Amino acid sequence: MRKICYTLILLILHVKIFAQDSFGHRNIYFSGGFKEVKETANFGLVFRGPSLNVGINWHIPVGNKLIFYDGQFELASPISKGIVGVHTNIKPVEIALAWDIYHNQLNLKIGPSLKLEYKLDYYSDLQSGYNFWLTSYSTGVSAFASIPVNHTLVGLRFFNSLFGFTSRNEIYDDPYFFYPKFGEVIKDFHSNFEFVVLNSYNNTSFEISFKIKESSRLTFSYLIDYCIYKKTPSVKYLNQSIRLNLNSKKK
Repeated sequence: MRKICYTLILLILHVKIFAQDSFGHRNIYFSGGFKEVKETANFGLVFRGPSLNVGINWHIPVGNKLIFYDGQFELASPISKGIVGVHTNIKPVEIALAWDIYHNQLNLKIGPSLKLEYKLDYYSDLQSGYNFWLTSYSTGVSAFASIPVNHTLVGLRFFNSLFGFTSRNEIYDDPYFFYPKFGEVIKDFHSNFEFVVLNSYNNTSFEISFKIKESSRLTFSYLIDYCIYKKTPSVKYLNQSIRLNLNSKKK
């Protein structure tokens, strides 16, 4: 785990150095969407409700390569049978290094990627204080493409996990109510890691964006993100959202 942390720090610093040298562009974004959570450890109920995201990313071209970094925070309030849950998703790092595969109107780039996410759910009316979580450190493949259509630039981004490490809660069987401390939640996030591959864990995300004018600083996107952990206790997450991206000024 210590080696993984050191590697992540070096990758983040690498991205920030390039960003400070004004390569590429930076986006600050806000998203509104619809979240669905099916937690088998929570009586198998399906919770659905609104979600909000805020984040930042960089697209940094270096020769025939693209360095991509994204970090975001999500808050959702899914509901089932009148019971309101609270869902948070923190993604401190999603980083990819992609190479030109087809450089024409499609402008396709593909390469390896690394993604870290911390998902946390509370259902106070069912288990007061017990937290359900899924921590994932996943390695996969990312693809990027841009297609000019008339006066609109259409962008595509795809991610699919292949393998990684996850931390997952046990099935709740404690009848007593309690309120966890912050330190306990952080400890849970980083406990009992296990190696996972496609048949036990998968995260797939897709984004399509539209930039109406080349000079515009606004880009609109539609995103879908699907995550499934298949081991016991299994859990599924699905989020669909519309995003407003504020692009950095061109120098």
